[in-house]
Amino acid sequence: MTNALLNAAIHNLTKSEEGNYSIEYGPTDLANVEIAQMVTDHIFKLYNRRTSKSFGRFSEDEDAYPSVKYFGDYLDAGVDGFEALTKALVGRLKTEAQKRPASEGGFVFFAHFIRENKQYFIVTILNNRWGAAVRDNLYPEPLDHLDIDGFRFAGRVNMTSWQEGGDRYISFLKGKGNVAVYFEEFLGCNNVAIAKEDTRRLVEALNEFSASIGMSTDQRDQFNEKVKNIGDRHSRQREEMTLEALSNELMPDNPETLRDFLVDPDRALPDGFIPDRRSLRPLVKFEAKTATWNLEFDRQALANGDIDYQHDTGTLVISNLPEDLVQELNDQYKT
Repeated sequence: MTNALLNAAIHNLTKSEEGNYSIEYGPTDLANVEIAQMVTDHIFKLYNRRTSKSFGRFSEDEDAYPSVKYFGDYLDAGVDGFEALTKALVGRLKTEAQKRPASEGGFVFFAHFIRENKQYFIVTILNNRWGAAVRDNLYPEPLDHLDIDGFRFAGRVNMTSWQEGGDRYISFLKGKGNVAVYFEEFLGCNNVAIAKEDTRRLVEALNEFSASIGMSTDQRDQFNEKVKNIGDRHSRQREEMTLEALSNELMPDNPETLRDFLVDPDRALPDGFIPDRRSLRPLVKFEAKTATWNLEFDRQALANGDIDYQHDTGTLVISNLPEDLVQELNDQYKT
């Protein structure tokens, strides 16, 4: 799968020794520049694999958080509005960074691209890194290069989801402490972390994962039981559960496989939340009801034969009924 680059730009946000920021505008028409395509592809891959993301949507307060207006103007103007968008955004980033002494400057890279019929806009702050290179004469020489692997601040807008009315189309790296808060403010992101919804999304993702790697029924039951126990523990202790820690505990021999599956930004799973215990129940229980009956049972009932699901007829056969229920039914429905 490739990223069809629609446009890219880079501006320089410089911080003086006195702590004042200034902007040096760079090229804003890098769509056909090969290195811009390579940078976009690499950042996209690395960003997808990063943990510690948070998700949300544009704030409705356009006066306090005008980035949503900048993006709206860009949609109205089309490709010709890309330069105005990136200059407005880097100006907004300067304003927010100036408020926080611990913030840092750097090269602000913007890219708008299409992947799998969805449009994305990504922005990240990159810095130069010292290195060395060996020239044709085999002499090593010092060389500064763009540290693409080491970016700490980045955000992504799923433009397609935004236009379709989605609720979690912005993601950004949370970072540590409050240093990265200005990046969230710059994007105008309203964090919509809700325990029930986050837990429901996690359960869905874990079910997809167990199916994707071909777990047997027994393996899936054991996997789900382990997830339930981990989630319950974090909920009781009121301790945030991170996706990396969850992956390490669930699959200690190969945590990267699960982690990479869960941290995909399109799944919109926040990193670090306290699970909702009720929302974990579908991992180990089945629940259903109609107008005349309610039914709830553990997956273990299927494993030990107390309940048999007959695929062909869509029928459940329940065995080993409690004696008091058998007696009650016999008393009321005598043959």
